[in-house]
Amino acid sequence: MRGLPYVVFIAALSALTSSCAASRVLQCNHLVEIANRATAETEILTEDQNNQDPLIWLQAADTLDKAAQEMQALNLDDPQLQQYQGGFVAMYTAIAKATRDYSQSYKDLNREGVDVAKVKLEQAVQREPDLVNGVNAYCVAN
Repeated sequence: MRGLPYVVFIAALSALTSSCAASRVLQCNHLVEIANRATAETEILTEDQNNQDPLIWLQAADTLDKAAQEMQALNLDDPQLQQYQGGFVAMYTAIAKATRDYSQSYKDLNREGVDVAKVKLEQAVQREPDLVNGVNAYCVAN
């Protein structure tokens, strides 16, 4: 009978570890779901790379702002996922702002503003591969 409390302790510890892993998987899934949806929606809107309609670009910016808000609203308790969450929020916000600036500059025929916005947009988008690869590696490994 002396071994019974040890087995119960191991079983309880195992269940706790499993629930933490399940929780992390669930958190990963929520984060990835928002990121995938934001990507899909903006790709649909900007499918035609040569589309110069400022309204389309504003819709894409709205989509990214919504994704940033949804991402920010996630209640993540994993510190690493919180870092990725912050990275996505910052990236979506920066892309949305640059997109709005681009749209407004294009509408105003402000060539310099268009160029500045394009640079800011390119800089913001450069964060995506590191974030996506980081989340994928972390979530698969854990």
